[in-house]
Amino acid sequence: MSCGVLILALLALPAAATAAPVVGDTLACISADPSRHVSVVLGRIDVVEGHSIASVSLHASRPDGQPLRAAHLPIELGALEAACPTPAADHRPLDADFEGGYAIWRKAFDADQGGYFTISIDAVVTILLQQIPHTKPEGAAT
Repeated sequence: MSCGVLILALLALPAAATAAPVVGDTLACISADPSRHVSVVLGRIDVVEGHSIASVSLHASRPDGQPLRAAHLPIELGALEAACPTPAADHRPLDADFEGGYAIWRKAFDADQGGYFTISIDAVVTILLQQIPHTKPEGAAT
C-alpha cells in the first residue's frame, strides 16, 4: 500500500465518537462571550420517563471577573453535551452544596413542582447574570 492510499484510507475512517460525559467530569462550555469562562462538574445523571437529566455544579465568571456559581443546576443531558463538548483543562470538585441542592430539586421534581433546563449553559449563565444582583465583597473598593 502506498503512502497516498494509506492517508486516503485513514481519512475515510469515521471520526471517533466523543465519549459521553460521566459523573465527576469537569466540562468546558461554549460561550458567545469570549471573556466569559464557563465550566460545569457533572454530579449525577437521572433518567426519568425516557429523559436523561444531568445535575451539575456551574462555575462561571461575571463581566467584572468575579465568580458566579450555582451549586446545583439540572439540565437535559443532550443540551449539556451540545453546550459543553470538551473536558475542561482544570478539574474542579463538585460544589460543597451540590447534594443539598440536588435533594431540594429532586423532591420538587418528583412532586411535579421542579423542572430542568433544555437551553445551553451559556444561556443559563446569561439568565443568572440578569437575575442575580452582583454585590461587591465587604471591604472591596467601590
